Amino acid sequence: FKGSVPVPLLLRAGARELLEATRDDQGHIWIVDASGSVQRRTEDGLLHEAGRTAFDIPTLAAGPDGAVWAARSPRQLTFRPEGSAAPAIIRLDSALQTRATADTAVVPSNPFLAQLVNAGHVLALADGGAVFAPFIRDEVVRYAADGAVQWRLERGLTHATPDPSLRVVRDSAGRPDVQVDYAPVNLGLALGPDGRLYVLSTPSATTAESRLDAVDLARGAVTQ
Repeated sequence: FKGSVPVPLLLRAGARELLEATRDDQGHIWIVDASGSVQRRTEDGLLHEAGRTAFDIPTLAAGPDGAVWAARSPRQLTFRPEGSAAPAIIRLDSALQTRATADTAVVPSNPFLAQLVNAGHVLALADGGAVFAPFIRDEVVRYAADGAVQWRLERGLTHATPDPSLRVVRDSAGRPDVQVDYAPVNLGLALGPDGRLYVLSTPSATTAESRLDAVDLARGAVTQ
């Protein structure tokens, strides 16, 4: 939107597959493609190559001050090992330079599944902080603008798989196939008009059903 008038989002991405887009309060739209590259569409409609983040395939949440928070995308994964010194999420400026880091990555037994274990959904907050909800772990965390933990919530979801593994299965013809043994947990985050945080999750090991928790943003407690 420009003022109150909707402006068409015209993208000429060529052969690129676009994964997601997020808009900041300055009218810029941040776009992530399937290779992990980030582009920024400014108010004049021009598309600029912003570059890459520290994560192979990021998911972005634009903040109110022109900064963006980045996490590892749950939509597309790579299988590159990471160490425990890597951050869980990062705060970036408009040039994608790191301004703050939050927490550290979880290192699973199989290091090639580190991207999956640390992928998740991120929500930028008005105070410059962020909320992060890992994709396959039973956790929701609020961070301050400098990356400090403000609260950490667990809800007792027993199907969470903080340490996924690989398994070999065979099809009807007996051919082997390698699969990742994991279950999704957190599916999305949103800030409601009532000021509460809403967390969309799964109550079991599939996405056939869902649960929506309303969380007090100040205390980090489920209210309904």
